[in-house]
Amino acid sequence: MKTHESPILKLMQSLNRCLEKMLVLSEEFLKEADARKALPDLTRFEAERETILRGISLFDRKITEAATTLPKDARTSQLISTITTLLDAKMLLVEKIVRVDAAISQKIEEAQAEITKKIQNSRKSKEVLGKFKSTWVNENGEEVDTTL
Repeated sequence: MKTHESPILKLMQSLNRCLEKMLVLSEEFLKEADARKALPDLTRFEAERETILRGISLFDRKITEAATTLPKDARTSQLISTITTLLDAKMLLVEKIVRVDAAISQKIEEAQAEITKKIQNSRKSKEVLGKFKSTWVNENGEEVDTTL
């Protein structure tokens, strides 16, 4: 059996392509978030990532199946070397994805903090307005004009 025809290698290459797609997707999301100073469509991003993750899961299962059914005589040093190279590439991709995901998480946390700040400011404004209305009405003995 020639190693370049091995199903396990093709599956591992496909898995790495999925990881590359995930990395590109994440990098583009982060780049857009930096350019806009706001989060892009998070729902779309999550849906696209979920699709890629399903593909990764499928390839992982298929690789496990292929590895368990690989005949002993097919486990050549060339095949093992190629698998090691593909595994190293996979690990580099995963490390890059983790770094980009950490930056994305930071952006999401910043956006959440900004929203929380806006909500708190809005509540304070309502409280001040409520105090002003009740104080002004009480002191003047008049009613607030509610018509515009």
